[in-house]
Amino acid sequence: MAWNQVGEYEITGIETLLPASFTSRVATRASNVALLKPSWNWAGYFTQYLDIPDFGLARIEQRHNLSTRESSLFIPTVFKPSYRLKFYKADWISSLTLTIYEDSMPLNFEPATSTVSIPSSLASAAISSTVSNSATSVPFLSLNPSRRKLVVANNSNRDLYIDLDFTASIADHCIKIPKVSPTGFIATYELEEYTGVVSGVWESVGTGAALIREMVL
Repeated sequence: MAWNQVGEYEITGIETLLPASFTSRVATRASNVALLKPSWNWAGYFTQYLDIPDFGLARIEQRHNLSTRESSLFIPTVFKPSYRLKFYKADWISSLTLTIYEDSMPLNFEPATSTVSIPSSLASAAISSTVSNSATSVPFLSLNPSRRKLVVANNSNRDLYIDLDFTASIADHCIKIPKVSPTGFIATYELEEYTGVVSGVWESVGTGAALIREMVL
């Protein structure tokens, strides 16, 4: 897996349609947020547009929030033949720098084959497992073409970092799941239509575990 920088954009307007087209998942990051205050955690959001030949752009009602302090991963549910992103800046922020990286493997990549199989999108069973707290990267799930949905809950007293790869790290991850809150709230993350490997690592040694539920055919 390789990530390539698509662009770095200086955002000053309320709405900005990014000039690039995408065929895979993208990582987004805000930096140089003007006059950033400690209470400003939200920088704005993206909407996705499907780029349809001979028709133009069609908006998909799916939002992707952008943090002022952390990178985030956007995995489109519709992406063929390509898609674009429009960014809506928070109106209390006058300007920021938006950096976009794209996965080198297109989501619409299809290996050569003599047959076409169209699987059902409905899961028929759930597989539950747990992974104990670890300060070094540990595998969560292996490749499973039958997976339709993944749910990970962080039932521990340390923040959990998830990556859709063989190794996760605090410096290189795509999802952060906070630790159990003082009121007992357990944060979860749900991901649909991803069948690849999953790994995780906690910020430090603690107690508790990740609760994993895999919905499969």
